[in-house]
Amino acid sequence: MSHSLLTPAFKEALIRQLVYFDENRHILIDPLATYTHGEKKDLRSLLLEYEKRIEKLVAGFEEDLLQSRILIGSTVVLQFEGESTSEIYKIVLPDELGMEENRISCLSPLGRGLLLAKCGDPVTIRTPQGDYSVTVLANEYEEGMIGKPTVPELGGL
Repeated sequence: MSHSLLTPAFKEALIRQLVYFDENRHILIDPLATYTHGEKKDLRSLLLEYEKRIEKLVAGFEEDLLQSRILIGSTVVLQFEGESTSEIYKIVLPDELGMEENRISCLSPLGRGLLLAKCGDPVTIRTPQGDYSVTVLANEYEEGMIGKPTVPELGGL
């Protein structure tokens, strides 16, 4: 691959994510008292899969991940099942969230369901209140984070 899509800023952000999960894994998962053993196991598996994919991306082996998958830092346009309008959210680490800015934690039910999903995919979100479906209409990273545009623009949605 002659030209990397991964800018130094994005690579640094991905490395910070890996360090964050390494340093906070037990703090993030163990206190989830309302989660069943199976739910905690599923969350651990998701985080391990995410970390493996990010490690490969940082090493330059999975740059196609930038073009197809939702990562922490993605801004996504979603259409909820049965709704005609779309909503925009940014997937963030738990200590970066803020609903007033439509930031959702990667560990929330919606964030977990979206992590590593593909644009265009219908995604089932599992919550204690029941399951619901969303469709990913667009996935975009902050300007300057990747070397060239690879996803639809969010303007007008």
